[in-house]
Amino acid sequence: MKSKSWLVLFLVSGSIALWFSGKALQDLWTYFRVGPSVAAKVVGWGVQEISSSEFGIEAAYEYQVNERTYSAKTVFKQPVYLNSYSAEKDLYKWEEQTWRAWYDPKSPSFSTLQKLFPFKTCIQAGVTLGILFYFAFVNVFFKRKENAQ
Repeated sequence: MKSKSWLVLFLVSGSIALWFSGKALQDLWTYFRVGPSVAAKVVGWGVQEISSSEFGIEAAYEYQVNERTYSAKTVFKQPVYLNSYSAEKDLYKWEEQTWRAWYDPKSPSFSTLQKLFPFKTCIQAGVTLGILFYFAFVNVFFKRKENAQ
């Protein structure tokens, strides 16, 4: 019975750690994928629903790389608004700024206006991996103690 409960604990904590680690790796890959930046011209603004209680600012923009013009959209990850009204009210602040588009040099059509290091997902992955390793250590410790008796 004891080994089955440890197995279930490892499967659950391992699945959670795998999920958060995969998300962190995906966010890190996206962060490091875009490198150089160029001036961008925002051609349209809007508000997009991220989830049922989160709204974000969306920008449609154009930028030029090697004399070729690209069009793209970005939904800003920060700040997140609790309702669409507050996001719409804040749009004028965004319109006044000048923007740069970070793009992938291998595929210039992939770009973003907001390049943020994924601290949150990396910390979540680290914590869940730490918990998984803690459970593994405790399991090994108790097995050694049990075998010593």
